[in-house]
Amino acid sequence: MIQTKPGKQRKLTMKEEFVKTMLKLRLGVDNTTLSVLFNVSIGYVSNLFSTWINFLAQILDPVIKWPDASTWSNYKSHNTFKALVAIQPNGAFTFVSKFWSGNVSDRKITVDSKYIDLISPGDEVMADRGFQIRDLLTLKGAYLNMPPFTNERRNGRGRVLTSKQIIESRKIASLRIHVERAIRRLKSFNMLGGILPLKMKNLSSAMLRVAAAFCNLMPPLSKKFK
Repeated sequence: MIQTKPGKQRKLTMKEEFVKTMLKLRLGVDNTTLSVLFNVSIGYVSNLFSTWINFLAQILDPVIKWPDASTWSNYKSHNTFKALVAIQPNGAFTFVSKFWSGNVSDRKITVDSKYIDLISPGDEVMADRGFQIRDLLTLKGAYLNMPPFTNERRNGRGRVLTSKQIIESRKIASLRIHVERAIRRLKSFNMLGGILPLKMKNLSSAMLRVAAAFCNLMPPLSKKFK
């Protein structure tokens, strides 16, 4: 007599379920196409994706590690979301916030996401000029490193950087390249890089963490910082 496990039998193997999930997350394949490819219903595809994304977000969470040392960090005609991410010089994501509404300020996200709580005295954070968080970092004994502002020329014609500022700006630019490359990696997951269906709003933050974790499993963006 053959005994079978109680409960509903799986329509797909775990490997097939994982592949289906990555096809949707990475390539943005729609539910209708996936239902045909795997010979299952559209509803089954949708429920399976939700289950796997939440599962992967939990088991892959340790891949996004906060380091012990220094770290750096309606024109689209759509409802927008944004998140705060922190990246090491080698391109690895060390912090990923949840998604916030696009009209929320960068400062509010930085505070409410508890990012500041992770900062230690002596840490140096690199950020764009729009991040008005110098006072928050100063209270933690940390430093904000951002591109220098230009100075007005003595003759009043145009603006210019000092020699020291030029050197500082070049140094920041060399590190900023890795930030931009890391963000491109994240956006290569098509479900995050394009227009996200509103019905998937509740999964968006989990999808972001899963994608960031998979990015961290890729080779470092800079061999200088491993």
